[in-house]
Amino acid sequence: MGIVMTQDMAEKLTAYHTLLMEANETMNLTRIVDEEEAVSRQYLDSVPAQVLRQIPEGARVVDVGTGAGLPGIPLAILRPDVEMTLMDALQKRVAFLQKTAEALELPLRVIHIRAEDGGRAQEHRERYDVAVARAVAPMAALAEYLLPLVKVGGKALCYKGPKGGQELDAAREGIGLLGGRAMDILPVRDPFFERNCSIIVLQKNYKTPIKYPRNSGVIKKSPLIASNLRISRSK
Repeated sequence: MGIVMTQDMAEKLTAYHTLLMEANETMNLTRIVDEEEAVSRQYLDSVPAQVLRQIPEGARVVDVGTGAGLPGIPLAILRPDVEMTLMDALQKRVAFLQKTAEALELPLRVIHIRAEDGGRAQEHRERYDVAVARAVAPMAALAEYLLPLVKVGGKALCYKGPKGGQELDAAREGIGLLGGRAMDILPVRDPFFERNCSIIVLQKNYKTPIKYPRNSGVIKKSPLIASNLRISRSK
């Protein structure tokens, strides 16, 4: 899908940056305050063509652990056809996101909920066509947060750095346990700051077993990586 940046979209991105910088003075939402760096490393980084092409028209999309609204708000601005939901565990960030959505007239939902609680809740479990997350957790944990939210046939788009492929290798077996399969690793290059990033695409092929997601502490302590799974089977 080709996207043309309209004047309205550009103005909304500019307004979003202004609101974010104002709130950041008291809330510590982002460490990136230089406008040029923010445009490249946060806003454009949130909406690469590789991601936009993966999201079907009219899709229900959830941004998990959205923080300051990344990548969800830039995606909602450039893809007004999608139904965007933002999830975050911190109430003060949720309040900022709700205020921002109203100011930018973005028809998105903002929900105060932990990722693993969302994955267990009937109104969210396997309800979304696409789940996205940026700078949230290592690949194995991220898959356990995202895949329970995705419908069978849907996708999880995981924003990763240059070592995303290594994380994926360790997490492949666990992704399978969650009903998913790694479809692709899409390279993304930042021409301004010479950073190499990647988008890892997971396809949801089967329903996620009801025991997933586990509690957050367990997910972090015992991620579904190959070494942990071998230990579990040997007990």
